[in-house]
Amino acid sequence: MRLAKAKLLAIYASKYVLDEAERNLLLKSHESLKLYYTLLSEISPIITSSKVSPAFERKFGKFVPASDLPILAGAVGSGTEYLITLDKRDLANSKVRNLNLPFLILTPGEFLEWWRKEPGR
Repeated sequence: MRLAKAKLLAIYASKYVLDEAERNLLLKSHESLKLYYTLLSEISPIITSSKVSPAFERKFGKFVPASDLPILAGAVGSGTEYLITLDKRDLANSKVRNLNLPFLILTPGEFLEWWRKEPGR
């Protein structure tokens, strides 16, 4: 989010993802939730659809739990280059990463490591 605030990248997110992040932060830390709201207001993420069509569910439902299909659908529909997720179990695993999706699936740490090595940064 700080990279987006500095106008170095754009963040695409579905309402589903934003709501999930909010729910998780509510359980963990009120201070983190306040920072999240502040950052969201400063970066204005591009909101994408998280609609899961029956065809999409048939194609990816055997690889991704139903609760994560909207996240995958939002990433596919947005045209993003990267899906950044902390969910190593259900999204950032080898079977999903090998699905030949039009983007890379990375953890935040993996993305930042790549970002630091990228020429011109």
